[in-house]
Amino acid sequence: MIEPEEIFFDGSKLKEFDEGSIEVGKLENPIAFSVFNVFEWFHIAVLVFLGAFSIFVVMAKGEFYEAQAIDNSSRAFPVFSKRGLIYSSNGEILADNKTYFDMLIRSASIDKSDVELRKLSDEIASDTGRNADSIYDKFKSAKERQFSEIQLFKALSEEEVESIKEHIENLSFIEIRQTFRRDYKDSEHFAHIIGYTGEVSPLDVSSGKYARGDRIGRVGIEAFYDDALRGNYGVTVKRINSTGEVFRQDVLSSPTDGSNLTLRINSEIQAKSFEILEAHIRELGISAGVAIVMDPNNGGVIAMVSFPSFDSNLFEEGISQSDFSNFLSDKSKPLFNRAIGGEYPSGSTIKPIIATAALEENVVTPDFLVYSGGVLEVPSVYDGSIVYKFKDWKAHGWTDVRKAVADSVNIYFYVVGGGYKDIRGLGINRMEQYLSKFGWGAALGIDLTGEARGLVPTPKWKKDVKGENWYIGDSYNTSIGQGDILATPLQIAASTMVFANGGTLFLPHIVEKVNGKSVGETVIIKDFISGKNIQVVREGMRRAVESGSSKFLAGLPVTVAGKTGTAETGKEKSHAWFTGFAPYENPQVVVTVLLEDGDSSNFAVRAAADILGAWLVLK
Repeated sequence: MIEPEEIFFDGSKLKEFDEGSIEVGKLENPIAFSVFNVFEWFHIAVLVFLGAFSIFVVMAKGEFYEAQAIDNSSRAFPVFSKRGLIYSSNGEILADNKTYFDMLIRSASIDKSDVELRKLSDEIASDTGRNADSIYDKFKSAKERQFSEIQLFKALSEEEVESIKEHIENLSFIEIRQTFRRDYKDSEHFAHIIGYTGEVSPLDVSSGKYARGDRIGRVGIEAFYDDALRGNYGVTVKRINSTGEVFRQDVLSSPTDGSNLTLRINSEIQAKSFEILEAHIRELGISAGVAIVMDPNNGGVIAMVSFPSFDSNLFEEGISQSDFSNFLSDKSKPLFNRAIGGEYPSGSTIKPIIATAALEENVVTPDFLVYSGGVLEVPSVYDGSIVYKFKDWKAHGWTDVRKAVADSVNIYFYVVGGGYKDIRGLGINRMEQYLSKFGWGAALGIDLTGEARGLVPTPKWKKDVKGENWYIGDSYNTSIGQGDILATPLQIAASTMVFANGGTLFLPHIVEKVNGKSVGETVIIKDFISGKNIQVVREGMRRAVESGSSKFLAGLPVTVAGKTGTAETGKEKSHAWFTGFAPYENPQVVVTVLLEDGDSSNFAVRAAADILGAWLVLK
């Protein structure tokens, strides 16, 4: 009988087996004793290594891993600060804070079935008017993602939180976090000045200055003074167990509220200026305009209206995509601050500056006369048979500098600006030099976002941009505020301030105080024009009201000086300008008005008259 272990034989021994010379020739051989020795020593080595590594971890890296363990069981949460309040110069709160609540889902703590979550979603939706499916989808998403935090609702009101309190107060996976958003008073009147805030982006958060869910100023004062207004958020650390429940809460730092701001803006004059400008725009059937009221003695902006405007509270409440798209597609551009960002041909509002430069450079004297017959004829330097004609708006006869300013005599400014026959004229380089001193062609630096530079064209600019040479006609156009020259309404108001106060260009500014501390005033340039030359041009601006292009203002119970402007745009209608100051003897206010496509400067004069009348009553 063959045993099982005898089934396999060594083939080379089969013959011997058959002959009976050997008992068996099996494949099996006993394992050598040395193999067991190697295995035993390997096992000992592994145990020694593991023991040594454990000692190293405990002694050398123990604190590191302990800190990691603590960190894994702790979560830091921001505690948001209140933004500083914004006050008008007459004490009204223009930007306040309103308390809202964000509702978050802590996914690791969800202990409800899908059926229970569906029921909860329906209850919350019923009480808040929100979409039940959307709420349920967020619960489901949170349940599938362990140890994450998902925002269920953003900016719930106290009333909304109270309405759903009974459904969520015993749920460990729902957290209510207090936050703040702005509440703007009469926001349409102040939108372009105050601006609005928005939630920080991931890029903002990566800078280290902001926490997720924080808000940042996006435009206007809110953006320019964001660091002062925002303050600093605090940090609360929550200790969380393995089921995601909070078992301890520690305050690492408390939030610090932002600084309060007081503006130079007078809320009553601002509101009245807005209403007046809107009424004139509606009456004319046009769509846009600007009104600026400034204090010429310090550069403070008393009122600044850009029409049309918008409700900045929409951005605080969470503007819908459709509403935002409507803003962007609106041809009247309500989000655009025309007062500081709009660039327009200045028309004749440039003439007081050109007149001052001509006097300062001795191109003319105050009594020098230029004849205006209604057209200035200039033969071509290349072909005498070709004559270029530069028109005046009427024939004015013999004109000195005061009459030229008062009656807006184009031919006078052609001659002193570009030169004619024996009169050399300023030339474009000197015109550019003086316009720059008066604040044109560069941002003035007002404490708002979005200020434009305007444009003072030069031969180099024309060659670089248009690929064309500069001709005398370009100088003529520049001298009367036509052609390529562009200025912002703020630049025109600021340059008018120089004539009002006798020679100082202040930095225009909106904010007067930060946390009660005065910001002060900044002089950009002063005493760059002689007092006697400033006075000559002032007299011309006063005569414009007494008997010239601005005589509608003569009916006011205050002496006014000013300059009109009608700026051609290449369209059917021109822009209408007025800029001036009052009282003439001791100026306290500058008023500048622009009516886009207003056609006649008379309409701008009438709007300015109403604003000055309101200022007299309210100041």
